Amino acid sequence: MTTLLAGFIGGALMGLIFVTHASLVLVFRTPVGLARRAAEGTVIGMVMAGTVGGLVVWSLLGVAAAILFRATETEQSLSVGAVPNTLYLIILLFVAAIATIPAALFMRNRLRHLATEFALFIGIFGWLIPAMVKAF
Repeated sequence: MTTLLAGFIGGALMGLIFVTHASLVLVFRTPVGLARRAAEGTVIGMVMAGTVGGLVVWSLLGVAAAILFRATETEQSLSVGAVPNTLYLIILLFVAAIATIPAALFMRNRLRHLATEFALFIGIFGWLIPAMVKAF
């Protein structure tokens, strides 16, 4: 149960950061289609659904990451420096690399923001969630 809680907390943190960052990007660099919808006044439902959906999805991904960390953790797990489990980190980096390709194609003109989100993802999911799982 504490594994699930650690994953949920880490995922919720990532979700809050993601929603905040996405909101700032959309406010300061609003896409043309979104600006047109906002002028009509029909954007509030989409914003609320994106916010709630983002928080729920990241929280569930955090729980899945905590379960994966616990599943790959053994007595012989290789721990290097501050990395609690090298196998888990390699799996996480592989998933991030695979997800980067379609994300980069979708967000061609916002690659700096995408790189920031992936760096936060690797930090939270690769270090914080495993540290919380071990701490609980």
